[in-house]
Amino acid sequence: MIPLISTITLANISDPQRNFPLYNLCGTLGWLSAGVLVSWLSLDASTRVGEIAAAVRLGLGGICFLLPMTRPRGQRAKNWKEVLGFKAFTLMRDRSLKVYYISAFLFAIPLAAHYMYAPKLLSELAALSQNEVAMQSLLVRVLPGPSAQMALGQVSEIGAMLLLSWLGARAKVKPFIVTAMILALIRYGFYAGAGYSGMIYLMWIGVALHGPIFTFFTVTGKIFVNRRVSESMRGQAQALLSLMSNAAGQTSGALSCGLLFQMTGAGRVWIGWTLFWSILSLLIVLCLAYFAFGYRRKPD
Repeated sequence: MIPLISTITLANISDPQRNFPLYNLCGTLGWLSAGVLVSWLSLDASTRVGEIAAAVRLGLGGICFLLPMTRPRGQRAKNWKEVLGFKAFTLMRDRSLKVYYISAFLFAIPLAAHYMYAPKLLSELAALSQNEVAMQSLLVRVLPGPSAQMALGQVSEIGAMLLLSWLGARAKVKPFIVTAMILALIRYGFYAGAGYSGMIYLMWIGVALHGPIFTFFTVTGKIFVNRRVSESMRGQAQALLSLMSNAAGQTSGALSCGLLFQMTGAGRVWIGWTLFWSILSLLIVLCLAYFAFGYRRKPD
């Protein structure tokens, strides 16, 4: 659904490079509100959240019928491969697109741990006596649980979206992608430090870095893909990006990070969290090296 909404948005707005981040702000505010609401209602560890989310998703599906009519561009599909979208894989012939698609897949693997295990570490650190003063701070009064504290990433994301919109066409792909990966590396460094020292402040700083990481990598990437491919292929190009990052990347990340979590003993032994985040940091370094040396800018 997300790639379809992205395609419809990009097809119906003027100056996508400037205005697309502003439309994404609506999703940022929704994500932020949901996280805060979950903690305010003390549902951080409740399965009730999933039930509420399913109901909201059903309602959202109905609202999607109100989106502007956007007909497919280009010629009708001529064979079953085009009907199923396999033609999108021909985009891999473009070196810059191929490097970004593969980087999106690789980057999604360690990224999965942020969503899965950062809230768990936040909960463990909140229970430590050394964080008693921190847990009485104004921040915790406003963001009382791990779900709400994870929304610190959306707070910083607002600023990152506005920056990207302000830059518009001046925004270059490679510097933003590289910056996102470096920030992701620093974030897991903070997480590893928090696991080692038990200081929850380090986790909060790391979580806050998620905003520019997501904006500079994912939103910039969607704009780049939209700008790079022909009008008739834009929908399939966005779908392929979602397949590589969300479907294949996040699934691989969930499985591999779960295995790594068990192997390192994170949450059970003192050094486990530090090993867990440190190993994931090494994966980000490999992803960064692949993109930095593999991406070659060509005229759009």
